[in-house]
This record gives sequence, C-alpha cells and structure tokens, in this order.
Amino acid sequence: MTSKERAGLRSKAQSLDTIFFVGKSGLTDEIVKQLDNAINARELIKVGVQENCELSAREAADLIAPRLRVDVVAVIGRKFVLWRKSEKPKAVSKKQEIKPLYKVKAGARVGAKVRNDSRSGSRSDSLNFSKGGTTGNSRGKTIRNIRKGTKKS
Repeated sequence: MTSKERAGLRSKAQSLDTIFFVGKSGLTDEIVKQLDNAINARELIKVGVQENCELSAREAADLIAPRLRVDVVAVIGRKFVLWRKSEKPKAVSKKQEIKPLYKVKAGARVGAKVRNDSRSGSRSDSLNFSKGGTTGNSRGKTIRNIRKGTKKS
C-alpha cells in the first residue's frame, strides 16, 4: 500500500465510528470472526482498545493483521483502522452512475448546432443535434464545443 493510498484511507476513516472494542479478554476467536465479517462487508473499519485490555492498540493491530490478511492503516491513541479490499465488486447505485450531459446523434457533423426539444421538457436528456445550420432554440452550442467540454450559453 502506498503512502497516498494510506492517507486517503485515513481521511475516510476519520468520520467512521468505532464498531468494535477489544476488552480485557483480549483477542478471542469470536472477536476475530466478527472482525472478518465486518471487514468483508465494509472494507474499512475502526477498532478501539479498552483501558482494561492487556494489549496496546499497536500490539492488537499487529496481532489481528496477519490473521485476517488486512492492512493496518493507522494507529492513533487507543484506536486503530483496518482495511482489506472487498472480494466482491461493489454494486454501483443509480446516484453514482455518470450520465452524459448531451446525447450526440450518430452522423452529426462537427460544428452542427444543438437545439432543445421543447416537447419532452427535460433539457439535459433531450438535446438534439441537427445535421445542418441552426434550428429551433440553438443558444450557440455546437458539437465541437460539447466534445471539448465547453458550452456557450
């Protein structure tokens, strides 16, 4: 793991709540199994070590890491952060999908003007590209400008 990856994970872990605590019984097999399940579900978890535990946070993290095949991201005070890449890919929600700003019709020439289709009501999904000159409400948007990522308004 590179230092930039570690720094990114540390910044994500700041907002996480501590979901496990290691107590006076230490690291039992039951706690290790629960940690494994949590890491499979979340990838990044924060674990705390209680004051009555015989182990320090560094010692507990060093004991857990090889057993669970995880990376220790950070140890701060009585807490430590563990990370393991999930075995199954995450499903992308509809909010995370990237939608194109404009739909380009096949065969539209570069420099063709864009017009809004006023019948559908949705501007971003209903932009049409004409094959010739300006038609309708063009507002000066061209395919060339859209492909470059610039829009004239």
